[in-house]
Amino acid sequence: MRVKDFVLGFSVAVSGRALIPRLLHVKFARDVRRLNRGDYSSLLAAYSDNFVLHFNDGEHRWSGDWEGRAGMERFLQNFTAARIQGEIRTIAISGPLWALTLWVRFDDHADARAGGRDRLLAGACRCVCRGVGAVAGGLPGRV
Repeated sequence: MRVKDFVLGFSVAVSGRALIPRLLHVKFARDVRRLNRGDYSSLLAAYSDNFVLHFNDGEHRWSGDWEGRAGMERFLQNFTAARIQGEIRTIAISGPLWALTLWVRFDDHADARAGGRDRLLAGACRCVCRGVGAVAGGLPGRV
């Protein structure tokens, strides 16, 4: 193997790896814009049947595990019914492609009926992708 070929291959691998978070951001930002309009179908389609969304236990509506695609659909129905609006701020990845960990900074708010704006779930989400499945953990906190 020539050094030039090695450098070229290495450059392509590093560039491709750097492109993954940007491509995921484009895909999920489009899905979140639809979610903000009340249509969660494209976001729901991204999750497998063995998906688990976990929020810490406590006195909040998202407490506990939301399991499988049906659980995720119930979560998204509650999310849209509460008229929450969100935005993906950052996506980062770690790990090999076959066991990718996706870190998402998601900020949201809800407009109060009496005026003003409340932030509800300040935090981040960690999604571990294993083959066709995924497990996510939410880190909610009232602000």
